[in-house]
Amino acid sequence: MAHVRPSFSSATPHFFKIVLQNALRDKKIKIPKQFVRKYGESLSSPVILRLPSGLEWKLGLSKSDGRLWLHKGWPEFAAHHSINRGHLLVFRYEGSSKFYVLILDTGATEIDYPIVNPSHLLGPKNEEVEILDDPITKTADRARALERVSWFKSENPFFTIVMELSYIHGGTRVNMPKKFAERYKDKKEGELNLRVSDGRSWSVRYLIRRVLNGSIRGEICYGGWKVFARDNHLEVGDVCIFNLINANDKAEDVFEVFVYRRTDDHESNPGSHDKAPSDCTGKDKANCMVAVNQIAEAKPKRSYFEHSQMENSQVEPKTCMALEEAASSEYPSFQVTVASKVERSDMTIPIGFARSYLKRVRNHQIVKLMVENRWWDAKLISNDRCKFSAGWRAFASDNALQCGDTFRFQMIENNPIVFQVSITRSFN
Repeated sequence: MAHVRPSFSSATPHFFKIVLQNALRDKKIKIPKQFVRKYGESLSSPVILRLPSGLEWKLGLSKSDGRLWLHKGWPEFAAHHSINRGHLLVFRYEGSSKFYVLILDTGATEIDYPIVNPSHLLGPKNEEVEILDDPITKTADRARALERVSWFKSENPFFTIVMELSYIHGGTRVNMPKKFAERYKDKKEGELNLRVSDGRSWSVRYLIRRVLNGSIRGEICYGGWKVFARDNHLEVGDVCIFNLINANDKAEDVFEVFVYRRTDDHESNPGSHDKAPSDCTGKDKANCMVAVNQIAEAKPKRSYFEHSQMENSQVEPKTCMALEEAASSEYPSFQVTVASKVERSDMTIPIGFARSYLKRVRNHQIVKLMVENRWWDAKLISNDRCKFSAGWRAFASDNALQCGDTFRFQMIENNPIVFQVSITRSFN
């Protein structure tokens, strides 16, 4: 009796296609016969193709004599990704007529996937190719999300990931950028420690593997990532910045993780800044990853400010240590003490600081105010007096400023302008 060798069928089967001239000429590409025999019954039109860029396309199927083609939408898909003769496409079937697709060029190297404005997006009519409604699968939204954190800088290696549906709802893994995986990870697997600003930390696993073209691919995966995403209330469209603060060959690498909420992702339009960039009230409080000791209980609001340059400040003993530290900083800074109600929609910047550091700033320029790992946009008015305008009220409200609080602004970047703000609470 012949011995039957056991076999294993992948839950996510793959096939690949080398693009030949007829696929471009005939404006359709054939799905392999053997794949159709095994999985054809589960395929229906339209088929969804998901790319590593987050973009998703709907392509129509056509059938003839038991053969199956990707037809409607294929020419636009090929043109958008500059697919030519000799390119290689790898399809991973995820069920329900959905494929995850990798595109390799004629040198067997994965391409850089285009991210473009919608006005330049190539594609047929909506019924043939459609960008799905999931907010972050829209290329423009993804590009905008990355642009909102493009000012972030660190002396340490870091990478940025925009949260997708598959990363957080039932997902157990998130892709690590290829260049980061190649540069910093020589092992096949290991442990990482993810920390947030309030001191909480999570241990997660990573895997490094080689894909078909021999390049490195990294994933943060398994239950640790799922718990991290759940505990930090990650949602589709949130941006996570992973800042490597401690690389250790013998122990876990430690990443400090900053989360920029999609709810904070509003247009840099001064008129839109009357509301808080992020509403941290009611049920949404859990979504604001701010160290608890930075937020005091809200007290009755007040309405004007006393200013002083850092070197001329007369302050109470409890603030001296913080201000001495500020004075020795390499960054220019100024101090503000809340003297009365904070309901005003603007705040005047000390004239000495403005003359020294803000003379060349254009009027109505948008600047960033950062406390811990959260930030707000504010409009900078530079007429007779320099002041924070639209966006200031939201900053004051979100940080529960009260009479007697002292806070300082350090200008840590000048293009774009970024102020790091630290607050010393009054306990009177």
